Amino acid sequence: MTTNLMRRKERCGSSSAAASAVLMEGELGVLTDVKKLIVGDDSKAGGYQLTPDNVVAIWPDQASAASPLSIAWWINRANGAAVKLRLPAGTYNVLNDLTIPANVYLEIDHGAVFSVAGGKTLTLNCEIGVDVQPLFSGSGTVVENYVRRLHINENLISHRRHFWGEGAVLGVSGSMGAAGAVANNEYMRLSYVHSDFFAIEGSVVYTFRAHGPCKAFLVFFDASKQFLTTKEPSLAALQSEEGYTFSSPDGAAFVRITSSVRDQADVLQRSTINDVGFKHLYKLERGSVATSFSLSLRDMQDPVYVETKERPKNNEEAARQLVSCAESYLNKGWVYGQAPARNDTMTTGGPPSAALTDGGGTKQIDCITHMVLALNGIDYFQSKYFNNTLPWRNVKYYTWGKYPNHLYLHGLSMWCYNNGWEIEPGINYSKLQAGDLVFWGTTPYKEGHEEYDKYFREIDHVEMFTGRWVPDPNRNNELHPQTIGTGQASPIVKYNFVDRVAANPLIQSSVENIRMFARIPLETPFTEYDSKLTTDDVVYSSYYKPSVLVYSNGQPLKIDIYGRNAAVWEIGGLSQAAGAEVVMPNRIRSEYVPANSSYKNRAALEAAGFTNVAYFFYTADFQYLGTTQSPTAKYSRMVFKKANNSEITNSDFATFSALTAIQKGYRDTIENGKYPPGFHSYAHLETVIPNGARLDRHNGKYAYTTDGVTWTELPEADQAKLMALRIGDGENNIYIPNGQHVKLTRRWID
Repeated sequence: MTTNLMRRKERCGSSSAAASAVLMEGELGVLTDVKKLIVGDDSKAGGYQLTPDNVVAIWPDQASAASPLSIAWWINRANGAAVKLRLPAGTYNVLNDLTIPANVYLEIDHGAVFSVAGGKTLTLNCEIGVDVQPLFSGSGTVVENYVRRLHINENLISHRRHFWGEGAVLGVSGSMGAAGAVANNEYMRLSYVHSDFFAIEGSVVYTFRAHGPCKAFLVFFDASKQFLTTKEPSLAALQSEEGYTFSSPDGAAFVRITSSVRDQADVLQRSTINDVGFKHLYKLERGSVATSFSLSLRDMQDPVYVETKERPKNNEEAARQLVSCAESYLNKGWVYGQAPARNDTMTTGGPPSAALTDGGGTKQIDCITHMVLALNGIDYFQSKYFNNTLPWRNVKYYTWGKYPNHLYLHGLSMWCYNNGWEIEPGINYSKLQAGDLVFWGTTPYKEGHEEYDKYFREIDHVEMFTGRWVPDPNRNNELHPQTIGTGQASPIVKYNFVDRVAANPLIQSSVENIRMFARIPLETPFTEYDSKLTTDDVVYSSYYKPSVLVYSNGQPLKIDIYGRNAAVWEIGGLSQAAGAEVVMPNRIRSEYVPANSSYKNRAALEAAGFTNVAYFFYTADFQYLGTTQSPTAKYSRMVFKKANNSEITNSDFATFSALTAIQKGYRDTIENGKYPPGFHSYAHLETVIPNGARLDRHNGKYAYTTDGVTWTELPEADQAKLMALRIGDGENNIYIPNGQHVKLTRRWID
């Protein structure tokens, strides 16, 4: 085969000169004024352009009209005529004042950013089309006077569930409350959902559009969140291509949405929080033109569930820890009530203090609150019940825990079902695993049945299988599958049985009323701890031997790790006569802990000047027994003091807390080469790592480096301390008091 080589000819010139020129077949032409490339076909005047129209070029200053293809250059060239300019990804510097007029439309690619110099102003009087992304940088000023952003996925409404609750925001005053208040009685919860406050501007044109079978009305509030007025579009207007266009009221600063699901005849359908982002799906845009309603995540914004039929196989230790989380709510003196669930806004703040009690100060809980807290990885000692200042939702390693935010059984059971997580229990419950949920339904004669028949499968109760088979005293001590849950009869939080046979099944949940078993997929309970990202020094993890990565600040490194299941301390004493709390500034006392518990690190405590004063023992219902342990003792409290009996300073208290932990007895020995779960471990390094150095694993040893080339190994004593670190199972405190940036990882970094 013969190959003919030829030199391709090119011509250069201005775009006006090229317009009448006919290039030969395959001949290239370069337009010197607009920096474009054309190719000829031996017949067409002007040839065919190979490069996009009106692309903005990267220049040191986009405000310079002398730079060809800069924004200022294109503005001058357009001379008031409509022009569309495209900005590819890159940084567009504005070093002098620049105004982009209304005749310009900017099509901005993902990754394009305006960088405005300090003291300079970029004024946008144009329309722009841009994806959801950061658009401006620099210390200068940007004046955004464009009519509206035309990017297709803009949506001012968030469908993330923590912005929504069950019930309706009232548009008018009536028997259910004042205008602007939330009505969440049983009927409203089963039919309506409402949003939190979304920020808007007053006297501005917006377009509101629905996707799917939903209809909403809008309730407007001022900057103080006081009710202003209501707008209620028709279903046809909401679901049209143009959407519903309105002007926000004068003085409006916030809007709340009340949403319902309707059929084509505008008849109200049953719906719950489970349908947010699925059946309840809206788009609110600034301006009078509705853009496309994409089903991408930017419009869907994390729908409540994903469709999957995969049957999860949970890590056994993760399942066991889930059960432990549920069991931490035993024996805490509850009354039955639902206020915590109904007032939980699904934010990290959680319900107000008053919602946690029955008005008389007694904590109240119901079955769904109990299960949702456990599924979110929140045990009693990290819940607002124990300390009202704690976040309500503070998941550390249960990545699945962010999902079960449902306040009511209908939502939780439907969520499990729609995800394909319903499971078959097997013959004699042989397929059940620890952490599986058991849902019971109501009976035809149960009080309030007319309301329960609106729920999915008439479900009205849920408990969790513990994974254990235990003797049932009501059935000749035969072994039966055990559950943990919450009921209305004392004790409120208690153990039960999957296959329980109620004495009166017409008014109690019984085995014949089981409606569903479900298994929520759990991640393995291993995690990494990063002190830079963690503010409360708490990490959830199972037993593992971590690798340590440190960025030093030139101070001795101190790491303390211990289980917090009973490590709760405060300054104060206890009365030996009554066992009651008393004000004693020279004492440190513990919270109630299991009677066989003991404190760790006795030698280190004594070396620091602390000594144990006494143990105080209590019955299962917290009746004081004295300072001598007896067979009936179920709980104990400990009191410490300084050897010189001086007052406890903040520094003393911090030292004490870092040195000791309370654990159940007989957990301080090594078994099968491992410390028992929850064992206190610490590493106080004698070596001072230079400021700015990185401590890491290098050639199988811990060593530090400042340049990544030269490594200095730690002394053997410090090597041994770091190698001996263990993270126990359950909740752990990790103290790193010297300000280093420390990462504990579950793998070696060799």
